[in-house]
Amino acid sequence: HTIPTELVETAYAAFIEEEEGAQAFATMGSQRDSDGDSEDVNILRPEVALRLAKRLSDTSFQLLIGPSGSDTSSQDEDTDEDANQRVDPELVAKNLASSLRWSQHQVLLACAVGLRDYAAAN
Repeated sequence: HTIPTELVETAYAAFIEEEEGAQAFATMGSQRDSDGDSEDVNILRPEVALRLAKRLSDTSFQLLIGPSGSDTSSQDEDTDEDANQRVDPELVAKNLASSLRWSQHQVLLACAVGLRDYAAAN
């Protein structure tokens, strides 16, 4: 499993900026450009991994809460037999969206656990 490089670079930049100031990040960027071997530099430091893990955990929690401003309005109950047998497209869509949110929640949590394990090992 891999983490998108852009995500790691962004988290690393934020970490460097907070920890060492904007000047240190500018210096680091120019050093990487002049070296030409940016592939050898491991920017996924344990601190960055923990920062990403927290962000992923927070996002996965938000997925469990559901969409903001979710509509819980009650629908008119049809006593008609045909109405009871119809499938409400809005209900199907809500169930599918809920399933997708649950699936993405699981993916984000698994990634967060992997990042925490990586940070603990390093």
